[in-house]
Amino acid sequence: RVAACILVLMHRGEAQQPGTLSEEQHPPMPLWVCSAEGGCLSEATSLTLDAGRRWLHQANAATGPGGQCGGQGFWNATLCPDEMSCTANCALEGISSADYAAQYGVIGVPDGVRINYVTHETNVGSRLYLMDSATENYKMFHLKNREVAFDVDISTLDCGMN
Repeated sequence: RVAACILVLMHRGEAQQPGTLSEEQHPPMPLWVCSAEGGCLSEATSLTLDAGRRWLHQANAATGPGGQCGGQGFWNATLCPDEMSCTANCALEGISSADYAAQYGVIGVPDGVRINYVTHETNVGSRLYLMDSATENYKMFHLKNREVAFDVDISTLDCGMN
C-alpha cells in the first residue's frame, strides 16, 4: 500500500497542449454577487467551451496542423493509442469570439450571453463553464446558505425545449 501511495504522489499531471492556430477569447459573462449588507456587486467572469467540442489535431506537423486526434466519440488510434501519446501528439485549439458566435451559438448580449441551441444544424448545444477572470480557473461556488438565480427567456423556444 505504501508503494502504491508513493507512486500516486510521484505521478506528474499531464494536460493537453494548447494549439497555436487560434487564440482563446473567453466570452464575458458578468456575474452579480449580492448580500444583505453590501447590496449587489458585479464580478468579471467569462465562459469557456468544453474540450469535447474543440478541435483536437496533430501538433507540430511539418506542414501545419495534421490529422484529427479525436472528436465526438472517436480517437485516432495512431496519434492517440494511450493518454500519454495523445498528450504528446495532439493540441487543443482555442476559440475566437467570432467562432464562439458562428460555430457554437454563444453570442454576447448586454449583461450576459444568448446561447443558440442549434447552429448550422451541425452543432447541438454548447457545454460551457464559468471562468474566474482573475485566476483563469473554473469559477468555484460555495453555495451553503446561498441562492443561485438566473433568467431564461422561453418566449421563443420551440416545442419540447423548455
